[in-house]
Amino acid sequence: MVAFWSWLVVFFNIFIYARATENGEAAAFLELTELEYEENCNNVVNAEWALHNAPDNATLTTWISQKINFTDYIKREKLDVTGDINEEELEEGSTLKYKYRVIAKPGDSLLSTEDLRQLVSFVGIAKLYESDNAQNGQRKTLSLADTERLLSHGGKAEGKRHAWLSWHQELIPLVTNFSTNLRLIQKAADANDVTNIREYWEMLSEYPTGYEAMEKHWELIISLHKKLISYVRNHLSVKYAIQFQNDTVPAYLLGSLQGYDWTNIDITPYSNLIYGIRKNLWKQKLFGLKVYKAAANMSNELFKMKPEQNFWKESNFDNKCPSKLFNLCKNGDMRVSTCNVASITNYLLAHKHVGRVMMNEISADITPILTIANRFSGLEEGISEMFGILSASPAWLNTTNLLNTDDNEERKIVSLFITALDVIPRLAYYISADMWRLNATQEGIPTPEGLISSWWNFRRRYELVDSYTADVPTFLNDEYIVNNKPYLPKFLGTIASFQLYEYLMDSTEVKYGRIVEKHVNADFVNMIRKSSTDNWVDIIKNYIKIDEIDPQALITFFEPLVAYLDQIEDLSEYKYSISEEAELERIEKEVLREINTPIITTTSSTTKSPVALTKRKSTKATGDSPQVEKITPLKTEDTKGSKEKASMKESVTAYNQTELEKPQGDGSSKMEQMKKETFNGTLNTVSLEAEKENNKSGITTSKSVWAVAAVLIATVTICIIAIFGRQRCRKTPKNRQYV
Repeated sequence: MVAFWSWLVVFFNIFIYARATENGEAAAFLELTELEYEENCNNVVNAEWALHNAPDNATLTTWISQKINFTDYIKREKLDVTGDINEEELEEGSTLKYKYRVIAKPGDSLLSTEDLRQLVSFVGIAKLYESDNAQNGQRKTLSLADTERLLSHGGKAEGKRHAWLSWHQELIPLVTNFSTNLRLIQKAADANDVTNIREYWEMLSEYPTGYEAMEKHWELIISLHKKLISYVRNHLSVKYAIQFQNDTVPAYLLGSLQGYDWTNIDITPYSNLIYGIRKNLWKQKLFGLKVYKAAANMSNELFKMKPEQNFWKESNFDNKCPSKLFNLCKNGDMRVSTCNVASITNYLLAHKHVGRVMMNEISADITPILTIANRFSGLEEGISEMFGILSASPAWLNTTNLLNTDDNEERKIVSLFITALDVIPRLAYYISADMWRLNATQEGIPTPEGLISSWWNFRRRYELVDSYTADVPTFLNDEYIVNNKPYLPKFLGTIASFQLYEYLMDSTEVKYGRIVEKHVNADFVNMIRKSSTDNWVDIIKNYIKIDEIDPQALITFFEPLVAYLDQIEDLSEYKYSISEEAELERIEKEVLREINTPIITTTSSTTKSPVALTKRKSTKATGDSPQVEKITPLKTEDTKGSKEKASMKESVTAYNQTELEKPQGDGSSKMEQMKKETFNGTLNTVSLEAEKENNKSGITTSKSVWAVAAVLIATVTICIIAIFGRQRCRKTPKNRQYV
């Protein structure tokens, strides 16, 4: 009797929904497709989270398996949707038409299984290679965190150059197979029925003629970029007593491994105020959970909403940097992995991450999964970057008690410099990275040596950044480049962020008082809420009347900074503040000692044991700062951590069965020592493990399919009822829980 009534409800709701809406059957079909997308995508993200937190062969194999499973599902769904739904019957400009096209042309997922496995395995090995601390069984001189810290803190130029060069030279064995993967972009374009790579990336970015727009916009920003880099070059030349070649700047002196985040280098005017901000970040322990709570407070001012409980519960605020945000694909849920390091970079990034979290939570009821899985949203980039702009404003720096001055001119210049050092170098990097890859694929991908050489040619051309030493493949540190993803939506989204800022603030001027002096803008929130229902450019146009993405708002925003730079000519009096840097380091060490009690386990000369840190609760009240319980000290060689390290080495050292000399001087001369077959052997090993995992999964599924049939029927019933009532299979209404 129960089964009879269940089926009656199913058929009744399908009939009513199909009759009540135009293309009702297509709408219901696509809704159910999205729900399945969510489940499969969520499995991939959970596997990536595990790989990020415990990188080893096991987590790598699981992640690869889940990625391939998801892409296999996407291929099947494309066939089902295009076979069951007639596109011509869908109204042009409708949400259904948009969703149909996103499912029909899902991007890289349409690659052949062999090509897809090659791409995914390469990305996975790159993740493992970067996270491991060993090469040829020997410990690296510096870990990733140590290298980033050395580059972002005070020190001699030679020490920075050595650390930067050593880290990147470790990646040289990956270049050969990267050039192979680069060819997969054209294959993916062909699989999606797109003529060339340029148009393919524009399709994924949802911006036709996007690269034409990118080049046109960059021409308008070049003068600002040149003024900024001229100022930076002059300051660094005085600081390190170095005469630089031409008009370029060494990448290793710019504060990070990649050289496009300049917020940590000491070159700003009113350096006492910048040091004051950096010291206050440490004194207030504005890192980890606490800095995300501060960013959530800013979100509350903008939208009267904060991230929901799940974000705080699922995130790891006491992990490692660089910080990474994970989209769980369901219900707008996201989680972050970050560290207890106070820096301007992490401060800005926390606010940008909260911007992304809020956009996903606000739009959750409209099911943004197709955009998340198959497209790159410039609007999401824009909202994120807008949070970054606001976090550096005098208004918010004062709210967080970071800026120690009442002089409005000083406050304005410091704020503009922080934003400029964060935004302008990245725009230059985005265009150079995309134009380099487009050129390489159009002109014929060169040898590994030629690929690295052309990389630096494009960086010199657009960014005015040079290696000033042996050319090394810094692009292998870049997740977007390794994954064959375009930077076009990030470029356009960053430009759009200043237009969004201008719309929300009624001005491009720097904010001094409260960030929002009026009620929440309903059109702005509705734009975010409907962001996954159509092309993101059309969404912006329809809801807040911004007809096109244009850099004029960005240019106007930085006009006071340009005027200030035009007045600066003589830098002979510039002096590097050694005392300020020493004081900052003292405070940093003091805070780290307060939150960490190191327990060093003594070992024999032949056994290396990791240093175990025991966390303790602070004796002082720290507001929103986390209270961390004690962690059991790590054991020595027989611990799980050591086994994981050994497991990681199995994958990484497969690249190096032939001993590689560390390159000295010109790193490209060592390319002949690369063994492509060793890398392929590693890929085959990992792929085989992934395939076994897939087969195992398939067997399990076939055995259990009848067991879960009843559950599936019940799920479909619930979903169709929800679709009829609210077009979503989720709780109604959604109870927001604020922190």
